[in-house]
Amino acid sequence: MAKCWASILGGCSPTQSGEHYLSECLWDSEEITVKGLWGSEEKTISVASLTVNALCRTHNSDLSELDTGIRKISDTISELHRLADVRARIGKGKLSNIPELRVDGNILERCATKFLVGLFCAVGKKSYWHETKSSPLQPPEKIVKAIYGFEPFVEPVGLYLGYEVGDRHYHERGMVRTETLMHPDGGLVGANLDLNGFRFLVWLNPETVHASFIESSAGTLFGPGAAELMYHPRKVIFKLASQRLIFDWN
Repeated sequence: MAKCWASILGGCSPTQSGEHYLSECLWDSEEITVKGLWGSEEKTISVASLTVNALCRTHNSDLSELDTGIRKISDTISELHRLADVRARIGKGKLSNIPELRVDGNILERCATKFLVGLFCAVGKKSYWHETKSSPLQPPEKIVKAIYGFEPFVEPVGLYLGYEVGDRHYHERGMVRTETLMHPDGGLVGANLDLNGFRFLVWLNPETVHASFIESSAGTLFGPGAAELMYHPRKVIFKLASQRLIFDWN
């Protein structure tokens, strides 16, 4: 029987599939940085190792729409940065319009969560999910159903934007950086996830994220009395280039 973290859905194929838990369209660099599962130590993982035998062929194929969706998002972000470079050369005072580019927030959220589940299966074998105390290969049922689009993510579970108002954004093309977040009592609850310079947080615990202190990769502190994470962000405004990135949620 194939190992499959989506077995709770039923209908597993007996054939094992080597899952790319990070879509290949994001692989402009040859490695990603991972932090959190080894205490404060950072480790790099080569893109060649970004596969894990943790899905059957059927449930891996069922997620092919996410690869198509994240490619569109990646292309949109690339276009955002291309326009920013062009508009910076023109000069802000000479710009007469404010371009708006759009990305599918639901696809991004599902992709980010799929990545975290796959990464946890690959490198978190000695740990467990905080909510269910189950192994990495047994994520909470509602997380699995949300990744496959059968149920929505319900706050506080889901995708957050890891910026404070006024934070600068720096384009890091091809850079993927993640820091897993472990509960003080043990077990995975989420992760900071940086994609091409955008800082997100994936929270997979039913306890509110706002009661925890979390530091982004840029050093911004979120939590009680500090900055507030933005759940399901609607838009990001880039003042220097006079652009807007709109997140569509349905």
